Amino acid sequence: MYDEEEKQEKLIKFRIVKGILIISLIYRETKEFIYNFFHPMSRVPKETLAEAEKINKDLDLFFNDIKIMELSDKSQVIFYEGSQVRLMTILKPKTITEENAPLIARIFERFLFEFEAKYQKDLKEYQGDPSIFKDTDKMLYDYLNVDLSFPHVSKYTGFDPDDPLEKYINEAAEEFTKRIGYFYLDNLIYLTKKHVRELAIEKGEDPNKLEFPPDEDFYVAMFNLKRLGFLQKIDNFIEELNLYSKIKY
Repeated sequence: MYDEEEKQEKLIKFRIVKGILIISLIYRETKEFIYNFFHPMSRVPKETLAEAEKINKDLDLFFNDIKIMELSDKSQVIFYEGSQVRLMTILKPKTITEENAPLIARIFERFLFEFEAKYQKDLKEYQGDPSIFKDTDKMLYDYLNVDLSFPHVSKYTGFDPDDPLEKYINEAAEEFTKRIGYFYLDNLIYLTKKHVRELAIEKGEDPNKLEFPPDEDFYVAMFNLKRLGFLQKIDNFIEELNLYSKIKY
């Protein structure tokens, strides 16, 4: 399992991934967009993007400055100023709260630091060709664990989980995969609670007296099940959703 720091980082990255509309990297000297990541499960409205782009054009920041703003449609935009690159991220409404803002900012700060370190030479000699940053996709996917927001299926790996919460989650995932074909991690919390209530009824117990741990504990257990191979993401959405799902797209 994860220690407390790893747990908090995993949870905050999951919150970021669920809220992402776009992550952009902007060449600081010219304010030119050199890389854009659009989350495959979300869409950013054109008007929202245009509003954020205008703010970027007018916004002057110093190195290490962070600016968080709310846009007209209540979505949120965060700017972080690196040494050569500005990071701009548009997130769904209420993704950033007063409590988690420092953690979210720190995660983007670390990513931009890693990006600038990796492309230090390219950024110093940048002549306007953004294709040199094409590997940023994989770098960002790995750093933010983007696949946590994808559809998943249950896989038997030859043994059963030892942790009781992981055991119930895995049973619910197996059951739902057989019935529907896939699930999202957010749905799996509800499905697991439903599964445990049904088990209680079968034993003649009152399901209304059950007490469940916080949702954060469910997520951490799911992250561990993913690490162990019990929960696996679907990569090619339409093609694989049609393969796994009982509902055809």
